[in-house]
Amino acid sequence: MRHFYHIIPAILTWILLALTLIAGLARFVPPSLWAFPQVVCLALPALAVLCVCAGVTWAATRHIILPVATGITLLLILPSLRENFPTSLPEKPAEDAPTLSLLTYNIHCCDDMQTGKTGCSRSLDYVMEQNADIVCLQELYSLDFVHRNGYISTKQMQRMKALYPYTVANGDIDVRIFSKYPVKRVNSYFSPDLKYFMYEMAEVEIPGHPLTLINLHLTSFSLNSGERSIINEMTHGAEGMKKSVSRMKHTVYHKLSEAFRLRAEAAQMLAELVRNIPGTIIVCGDFNDVPGSYSYNVIRKAGLEDAYCDAAFGPTVTFNGFNLYFHIDQILYRGALRPYAIERGRLKASDHYPLTAKFELTQ
Repeated sequence: MRHFYHIIPAILTWILLALTLIAGLARFVPPSLWAFPQVVCLALPALAVLCVCAGVTWAATRHIILPVATGITLLLILPSLRENFPTSLPEKPAEDAPTLSLLTYNIHCCDDMQTGKTGCSRSLDYVMEQNADIVCLQELYSLDFVHRNGYISTKQMQRMKALYPYTVANGDIDVRIFSKYPVKRVNSYFSPDLKYFMYEMAEVEIPGHPLTLINLHLTSFSLNSGERSIINEMTHGAEGMKKSVSRMKHTVYHKLSEAFRLRAEAAQMLAELVRNIPGTIIVCGDFNDVPGSYSYNVIRKAGLEDAYCDAAFGPTVTFNGFNLYFHIDQILYRGALRPYAIERGRLKASDHYPLTAKFELTQ
């Protein structure tokens, strides 16, 4: 009888290990072939923690096979684990070393999703308080637009324009670059066919340290309120999950699969662009995908490093809306840069958190 009570936990553990392995290897699986790994990759940090807990529990019961299987599973997905659980403790630059700070933030048109208040944006106040050298915002058509619609005050608009005299913007898309350094637009891209994948590319004239900057907004999941409610129900215990699985399969999963496929196509396009850009480059913004995913891996393979991986310790989340918590905002870089600090803000005015990285400018 005692062995019988081990059967169900053992089966659940094997299922957990299988899901974790699939999530950790999602980086190699094109969504056009199989989208499911990308879906479970969203939950990789939670799955990995559960695996460790399960392995330790089985080891405490002197079980051999399952702890060994857990260890092998985690070793097989080590690259994805390193991206989700960085352990970096970088040294600060020398006092006379040149530095650069960059903030990326999906600001949700300066609307306050937490309080519903308008007229003075907490999001924009946060941006200005950070005083970063370069600010990359997504879901912002223009300061004049949000001012006309009552989301920011006249004082905020004037202060932002004074703080950042250089701006790169295209009136047709909702990504904006604000800079204390002179900037020159290189090009913009906008694709309705890829669910509004867009980017602004600019050259930033930092004395002695030329920089190419791409502020992007990758393909969104575009879930409506009803579809998001299905996912939320799945987080409310076994009863909520049971009611939602069927609806998830027939509605949300199809939409997620299509978004992953289109995002992978956009990532391939972006990676090809990055490969043909010489010198130092930063690619940042709302990726709508997590470290370890196929699209993230495609972009990284263009020769980019992850500032969060290189300057942070432990996992994070940058999306906070609808009871869903994912790390989908990224700052990638290449060239004469060394990230030495990165901070995720706690403000919940938008459904994203702001992310600020500090770089030492190297030779």
